[in-house]
Amino acid sequence: MKVVITMSEKIIQKDLDELIKKADRIFDDISRRAESRPLYEEALKIAEEEGKKLEIEQANSKLCFIDKKWEKAVKHFDEITKLKPVFSKAWHYKAFALQQLGRYKEAIECYDKALEVDPEFAYAWNNKGNSLKEMHRYEEAIECYDKALEVDPEFAYAWNNKGYALDEIRQFRKAIECYDKALEINPGYVDAWNNKGISLKEIGRYKEAIECYDKALEINPEFAYAWNNKGILHDEQDEYQKAIEFYDKALEINPEYENARMNRIFVLMHLREFDKAQEEMEKLYSEQKKRISELEIADEDREEKILEIDANKEVIDELLDKCNEILDAKKNHEKKLAKSLKPRKKPLSDDFFLVLRRWNSYTPAMFTATESNLGGGYFLHWKGKGIVIDPGFDFIDNFLNNALVIYDMDAVIITHAHIDHCSDFGSLLTLLFEYNEKNKKKKKIDVFMNLGAMKRFLGWIPLDEDKETALINRIYPLERGVNYNLEDYNLRLTVTKAVHDEVLTKAYSVGLIFELYNEGSYTKEKPFKIGYTSDTRHEDDVEEQYKGVNIIVPHLGSIDENDFMLEEEERDQNHLMLKGVISTIHKSRAKLAIISEFGEELEEHRMTIVGALDRVFRRNKMARCLTGDIGLNVSVPDLRIKCHYCQKHKDANEILEEIDPENKDKKCVIYYCKDCKGTYEYEESKTYR
Repeated sequence: MKVVITMSEKIIQKDLDELIKKADRIFDDISRRAESRPLYEEALKIAEEEGKKLEIEQANSKLCFIDKKWEKAVKHFDEITKLKPVFSKAWHYKAFALQQLGRYKEAIECYDKALEVDPEFAYAWNNKGNSLKEMHRYEEAIECYDKALEVDPEFAYAWNNKGYALDEIRQFRKAIECYDKALEINPGYVDAWNNKGISLKEIGRYKEAIECYDKALEINPEFAYAWNNKGILHDEQDEYQKAIEFYDKALEINPEYENARMNRIFVLMHLREFDKAQEEMEKLYSEQKKRISELEIADEDREEKILEIDANKEVIDELLDKCNEILDAKKNHEKKLAKSLKPRKKPLSDDFFLVLRRWNSYTPAMFTATESNLGGGYFLHWKGKGIVIDPGFDFIDNFLNNALVIYDMDAVIITHAHIDHCSDFGSLLTLLFEYNEKNKKKKKIDVFMNLGAMKRFLGWIPLDEDKETALINRIYPLERGVNYNLEDYNLRLTVTKAVHDEVLTKAYSVGLIFELYNEGSYTKEKPFKIGYTSDTRHEDDVEEQYKGVNIIVPHLGSIDENDFMLEEEERDQNHLMLKGVISTIHKSRAKLAIISEFGEELEEHRMTIVGALDRVFRRNKMARCLTGDIGLNVSVPDLRIKCHYCQKHKDANEILEEIDPENKDKKCVIYYCKDCKGTYEYEESKTYR
């Protein structure tokens, strides 16, 4: 059957098409979107009179879009894509509506459909990036923004959104470059000014951040986000009255601005104005409940949301009087971290070896009753260079608590891949990245690793990284018998044999000898030596390597029945144990022995064991023995020990050690001189209690 279309029908269709096209042109301009409503309403009326299904769905979908009725909009776009599957804009707007409903995975699928039809659809690339960003898939989001910018390099929205994603992965300087690009294209782009201010604040450039917020407010004085962010900046500097003033400005403009309201409540809590804070909280919860009651959702979902809000409010009410302490603890932690990322005005002048560890590799694998500073590492500072050695559990906390900062770190050495020797390595690289970001520095470190550690950290070692942004200067493999003459460090590093199963590899654990020179009588030919056994079993050829060192740092591990027999029946496969420590100290002829890495089961007996070693070796005019614990600071090369109380370095023979009376629960050993012994008893025959 032949269908005949009359001239009048053709005219109606042409008029309807033109009307929808005109409406679409206005709709596509976000700033004018509402102006398209009367055109779509007129088009809908004509389409309904003529029974034009596609045009009915087109007009209805856009009207729902304008009214933010996202669920209904999705249904109309579903119908459009069924009728016209290659309609890229319909897929795009359906995706956008799904995005508004938080259905990001479905939204991405629709953006992909739009991009199959039109790979040059810059807005679809940009908005797909936004959905990925909401799912915290920031690197993929950045790739989408880059695709949008390939199509349209002048796409200011995409530059701004790329900056936002870079912010989220803490690449603040790169983010600022993107905001600057957006502002070159559109100097009146308020969001970009605001976001640039946030990035500048994050890297400590507060004055410039304020200037950006002020620029945003100059363009749009009703931009509540910038007022709120000005408040946050003053809040973080403890300028609470100014902060409240700016939060109030934000709330004047938008009384429903929840972030500004919560920020204001937190400030009131800091000022201990709990009644006002409680009153504000009540208002906030009432408003939240009202908004939920107006949502187009199932009754059971609404009830569940209200119950969650009630529970949230009750918990906060319970914690209100402790809020200050909790927030101050967080703020103090952030200040401590910020301090650690500042460069020193003057480099450290002292040369020292610092113990930053407590327990061995067995106990950190589980939580114990004390849960106190498990694992750790060591730090050697020599001639202006700082070397981190085996950064395990809590290394960063122990490092920062001993008045050190990231600036002090020039190299990291990892002798094997057990977690108590390397767990904080990734965090150190992150902090180094933050240091460079905040200070516009290009600080790089050298890394020394055995094969097991290299296998473990393969993903952390970006061998193909851009030289300008690389954090690692050079990677040195630690192989037994290899020497590294490190002129920049004024030392030679000798890699020694260790016998220790590190799981990833069974034959590549190593120990170290640091040969320090260019100080007094210590030269390349006759250096000062520090021997570090790391984790190893008791073997004669292992212990003999350390003959002639000035300081020996043997890792005990634990003690078993064999240590109390003259003829041992079986040796531990992974640690020196007591007999191995005795043999290592004896063979080394060291002047100072720091016995380290105890099993936590020995916490009550550490000083008893070391005291016995100390008495025997000193009686035989050999090494002074000390318990290795966090904070033991040995001046190099004069072998003086830092006193916990007077903070002066004193002769090692004048030093006593004791469980810190102020931190008995943590079982911390402290070291103090006879002059500072206070009320402690002191027996001339002993140097410990």
